[in-house]
Amino acid sequence: MKTVIKRIIKKIPIISFTIMAMSCSSTQKSSVVLDPHTVEGALPHVENCSKTISLKHNNLHTNTVKNTCDALLNAQTKFHQLFNTQNYPVQGDQSITMQVVVYGSQRHYVALANEHFSIPTGNAGVFIEGKPSQSGNVVKFVTYNDTNKINNVVHEFTRYLDGRFNLAGNYCESLHDDHSAPNFCENDTPIYPHLVWWSEGLGQYISFGNNYIDALAIAHEKTYQLSDIFNTSYNRNSGDERTYQYSYLAVRYMLEHHKSRIDRVLNLLRAGEYKSYQKMVRSWGRSMDQDFSKWLMTVKKS
Repeated sequence: MKTVIKRIIKKIPIISFTIMAMSCSSTQKSSVVLDPHTVEGALPHVENCSKTISLKHNNLHTNTVKNTCDALLNAQTKFHQLFNTQNYPVQGDQSITMQVVVYGSQRHYVALANEHFSIPTGNAGVFIEGKPSQSGNVVKFVTYNDTNKINNVVHEFTRYLDGRFNLAGNYCESLHDDHSAPNFCENDTPIYPHLVWWSEGLGQYISFGNNYIDALAIAHEKTYQLSDIFNTSYNRNSGDERTYQYSYLAVRYMLEHHKSRIDRVLNLLRAGEYKSYQKMVRSWGRSMDQDFSKWLMTVKKS
């Protein structure tokens, strides 16, 4: 849904934080006065999962850091194996690194993230692509610590991988109807089909594999035809069930039963041939709807 940014008016005074500097090998504690109006003041610690993945935070527990890093590294391996990328990004993409920015709580996220990153905060987190064509661009997922876990982190990390290795150009050059923060895309909304089914469905597929319980629980309802799911977007033809559960089912079905078609689609998307992608998907018509409907009655977790 389209979100309108409401900047936080109330200023938070400079306060004294007790900083817990944590790593897998040691825990250090010191008391200093920090200015929460700066990112460095509010989130002074950085943990590197790898040369390309980092966590910026204030108070993550050592186990949370380890579990998050493990999940991201496993997702990265799964992604590259699934698509045989050989770690070659699309031409012109300079987003070598992604940083997960984690506020200490939802309250801190709501109070500070808009001031720090100019993003809406009535959500569980915001993906910020930046400008992938610029050297040194760092993609960010800005979120918060939810009882020692970081929600949706693999999903958003998959968006980064998909954008870097599968989708040429930037977010605004892709196919969707989103013009809200933080990107404020000025492009006219393209005709259908869009790519929301792919981006969001793939994020759920990499996150859950064959065990996305919420999607499996509603598959037998067969609410959407496959050809309709290809027309999913953010403002129209949307809704959580369609955007996440049924898009996951569509991605899983296509990868399991029509991988060669997905390979042809990705060849076009990696070259930035979005109109050719649309032409290809339209040529499929409703040819797979009946088989997809049958598959929905049998799909199950592994």
